[in-house]
Amino acid sequence: FSTSIGSDSDSVCVSCNLGEYSSKDRTSCQLCSLGSYSLSIESCTPCSRGKYSTTFGARADSVCLNCSTGSFSNQSGSSGCTMCSVGSYSSYNGGTQCQGCPPGTFSSAQGSTLCSYCSPGAYSNASASTCSSCVSGTFQSGSG
Repeated sequence: FSTSIGSDSDSVCVSCNLGEYSSKDRTSCQLCSLGSYSLSIESCTPCSRGKYSTTFGARADSVCLNCSTGSFSNQSGSSGCTMCSVGSYSSYNGGTQCQGCPPGTFSSAQGSTLCSYCSPGAYSNASASTCSSCVSGTFQSGSG
């Protein structure tokens, strides 16, 4: 970039540092935003899906951290992860989506890492946040 007006030489141009990129009008350097990093002085690269960064001006992809179990990031360039909603779970780091609990199981809290089985005498549909009791005159003897 250059701050000089009407310069006739590129010797007045200053290089941006890693973790920065040249503004559109090439008059200043800007820090890479949250969720991105710079390995060159030309542009910033977004963290991949399943990862996030909370660092401005990051200079390496090592600042992109995996989303923890129970959370996900389905977009590149994220500055944080989203907790799985009730009725779903994510059992591994770096998740890009949560899975719905299968029938016979449930998760009643956000950020679940697994689904729990329904107790005997109860059942659930897919992606349930609770189990329902069997109606009078019916039963469920096993878990799930």
